[in-house]
Amino acid sequence: MPRVSVVMNCYNGERYLRQALDSIFAQTFTDWEIVFWDNASLDASPDIAQSYGEKLRYFRSPATTPLGEARNRAFAQARGEYVAMLDVDDLWLPGKLERQVPMLDADQSVGLVYCGATLFDDQGHEKIFFDDQPPCRGDCFADLLRRNFICTGTMLFRASALETITPLFEPDLTMVMDYYLTLRLAARWALDFVPEALVRHRIHAESESSRKWHKFSAESRSAFPRLRLQLEDVAIRYAAELEEAARIADLQYALDVWILGNSREARVVLRPYLGHSIPHSLVFLACWIYRWALPAETLRRLKHRLVSICSNSSAPFRSYHAPKDIT
Repeated sequence: MPRVSVVMNCYNGERYLRQALDSIFAQTFTDWEIVFWDNASLDASPDIAQSYGEKLRYFRSPATTPLGEARNRAFAQARGEYVAMLDVDDLWLPGKLERQVPMLDADQSVGLVYCGATLFDDQGHEKIFFDDQPPCRGDCFADLLRRNFICTGTMLFRASALETITPLFEPDLTMVMDYYLTLRLAARWALDFVPEALVRHRIHAESESSRKWHKFSAESRSAFPRLRLQLEDVAIRYAAELEEAARIADLQYALDVWILGNSREARVVLRPYLGHSIPHSLVFLACWIYRWALPAETLRRLKHRLVSICSNSSAPFRSYHAPKDIT
């Protein structure tokens, strides 16, 4: 059996697929397999994937499913001692696995090793992820609640750690399902990291995270109460941190729905904070005065400046645009 299974989920990913696959085949650590889960693509993705030979195990879903379900099905096929994940529009640098595998070998208490990432787009803009999201080593659950400092393509999991989590990916989450998995894992296992940026994470307008940015805050609001129910001991130990995370998620959600023109919903969410939190109170008054949709890109910086007061996060690399589908 290979030591590392690299899980790739794909739906109509032909544009960048060869670059992603080539970056795996360029790894200096060579004891790996690719578990390629094709979510019923309609483009050339199946032909491209199956042209890479026996190290790539190709699976095709009979019908397109939500990404969470597709990820669960793909991970179920992984045979490696360690499991990595690479989206079809991202890239690995050649030394990525070589730097991470020995760290899992050396410490059986570590369930996840991640690394730095470079955010980039096709126009040549670049940004180092750790510049804005400082990493954490060891017991990282509370730090992860405050900010998500792990970029998806950087993760290398211990397979036995994943076996303790069911389901791996919540089927109803689409934007924060990877983050939610790392939270549940960090509640039981230590984390470690390689500081170098060994992953290149592509930002482009066609990605799920760019098209459905407004769902991040809504799903975060639902994720934190769910954590309390699923991890009762953790909920008691980190009660204050969970409450703070929920407060920040409420502010993010209120800003998002206000930007999209639903000022009434924003005020409902913010009303309990009136007189108790300056950022929440300011946004409540602003949405009460101005009750119409706002230019999403213009308000992006205001939103993240207000949120940064609470969470030390910074403005995202990608641009925001009003979504065509806000359901």
